[in-house]
Amino acid sequence: MTLTIDVNTNDVIDLPECIRLLSGIKGISRRERMDDAACYLRMLSNNKSFLIEHVNRQICEAQPLDAYQLSSNFSQQIVDLGGGPGFRLRANMWPRCAADAPADWERSLFAYLMPHDHNADFLTVGYWGPGYETDIYEYDPERTVGFEGEQVDIQFLERTRLTNGKVMFYRANRDIHTQLPPDDFSISINLLVADPEAVQSTKQYWFDVERGVISSSVERLDYSPFVFLCRLASMVGDGATINVLEKLAQGHSDARIRAEAFTALATLDPGNASRHWRDASEDVDPYVQRVARAKLSAE
Repeated sequence: MTLTIDVNTNDVIDLPECIRLLSGIKGISRRERMDDAACYLRMLSNNKSFLIEHVNRQICEAQPLDAYQLSSNFSQQIVDLGGGPGFRLRANMWPRCAADAPADWERSLFAYLMPHDHNADFLTVGYWGPGYETDIYEYDPERTVGFEGEQVDIQFLERTRLTNGKVMFYRANRDIHTQLPPDDFSISINLLVADPEAVQSTKQYWFDVERGVISSSVERLDYSPFVFLCRLASMVGDGATINVLEKLAQGHSDARIRAEAFTALATLDPGNASRHWRDASEDVDPYVQRVARAKLSAE
């Protein structure tokens, strides 16, 4: 289950020192090294001035400001703090919402009340404010294909709060959490630890924990453009586009993109839709197979 790591230290380090120490952990992505990483993360969280100093420095050094805005690693929620081999640090902002009823844009941006997993192991520590409460569940990824509406055995574990200095470890594609808006503005510091190639090939989901099903996949930034292009091609493509989509459907490493390419092929080339779906049914990935079987059975 999600682990609360007991780190009892009042030591304080700054951001460069934290990155240096984390970079010195050999095999930081291995879960047995989490105690060392958690200790350094807690020491950083004890430093209540480093974050604003980092933001001040970034803005003061930016010339010109308009160009900096376009290239900055800041977003409405996240401040990128840098990293090293196999890890990345970032600060996450968690604003209070009126009457604990987030607006649609707040739910979307901050994932409040939206159960989800993550495609990388990460440590998090409460840095500022009372911290958000979160309901934590787990599921077995080895028994999960990943299609929308799939029934998943989801087990509730606990409700807890990420208080100041509390360090927690979330397991990739096993722990599900539902974050509730905090009572007041809060900040957490996250340490993502993963092989970048593994993250790119790993799926991530939204869940309906009451019904015990996958609601949908979380579209990654590197994944979404391909989805858009496949859907665009299905509407305005020509004969040459069919060849491009067939290459994508047969050769892309991501099963979801292959499924999108097969879907686009069936739409753009309706006279051969059955053939395209039969090809898809022979894909090596069960997700693509399941999509294809559903389409063939509906014909």
